[in-house]
Amino acid sequence: MNKLLILCFITIALSATLDLENARAQILTKHNYYRAQHQVGDLVRLPAIEKIAQNYSEYLASIGKMEHSKNKYNGERLGENLYYGYLSSNIGKNSVEKWYSEESLYDYNNPGYKQGIGHFTQLVWKNSKNLGCGVGCKSNNYCYVTCNYYPAGNYLSSFPSNVFPKVETTTSDTTEEEPESDTTKEETKPTTQDTTKEETKPTTQDTTKEETSTNTNSELEKFRNEITAQHNYYRNQHQAGNLERDTELERIAQDAAEHMVEINNFYFTSETYNGDYIGKNVFYSYNTPLGAKMVDNWYKGISKYNFDNPGYVSGAGSFTQLVWKNSEKIGCGYACKGSQCYGGCVYYPGGNYLNSFATNVLPKK
Repeated sequence: MNKLLILCFITIALSATLDLENARAQILTKHNYYRAQHQVGDLVRLPAIEKIAQNYSEYLASIGKMEHSKNKYNGERLGENLYYGYLSSNIGKNSVEKWYSEESLYDYNNPGYKQGIGHFTQLVWKNSKNLGCGVGCKSNNYCYVTCNYYPAGNYLSSFPSNVFPKVETTTSDTTEEEPESDTTKEETKPTTQDTTKEETKPTTQDTTKEETSTNTNSELEKFRNEITAQHNYYRNQHQAGNLERDTELERIAQDAAEHMVEINNFYFTSETYNGDYIGKNVFYSYNTPLGAKMVDNWYKGISKYNFDNPGYVSGAGSFTQLVWKNSEKIGCGYACKGSQCYGGCVYYPGGNYLNSFATNVLPKK
């Protein structure tokens, strides 16, 4: 796969240097500013988690792509938000503002997880008490921001008791504003899933042990045929060729689905195909795998995508991977445990490369 590369016209921005302490202070201030608006207590910085986050940000900078970690603290999985943007003196503040922009998508009258809101809900999650953030930069001055949260947020059954509506507050945002030129405009780099939905999404621990249901070959075959056909229905509308099922990708997707249902948590496999990165879309459903309907849900991200200004948009990553022209193969799987079903699809070659949206996400013909 080609290396990710973003070309920008830059002048003053090249002289920017990372002030890690200032970035962390901005991040904490901005978090607690928003948390106060949503009726929850302040986060407290924890050096041990900052070290974890810093190491991971530097790792992301070294591999040049976004993918979620499995970072733990005290043996527990950490919540996580990721951001990618050009180095500026406001990179800390800007990352939190980007995450918080998802607030407009959250339905307080029907609390729960949905695509495109996971950064925001982790940010204001009441039960999260500690924060640790890091920033790692590449030689081209593009940087990766990692924030880890302890305890983690986004437990599926706990949204009503942890994500509260906004109220008027007298808390002031003391982060100093600094004008940014067009040449240093920051841009969020996607994970291939809308992690977004993209994001750590732990779920409530269920003390009732349930057996994982076993899919019959015929059920799984029907699911895979249906979901592949629905992909190709939409891809044909967007001038992209049909995806072909691949048995190795199906194994990867099925292993990931079975792992998700066992941990009752979203999980984005780090497996590769022929040594290359693979794209990913995941889903959760109640009682039944969604099949074609899940593809329909991923496709709804088209409403957020701007074909006149192609590039990554929060909430559109599942859609763009779905219709990504350069992707040629697909593998899907699902598994259920009690009433909880998890699954997803993996794609090769993977999509959502930052400099390639214009040639891979085409308008309806």
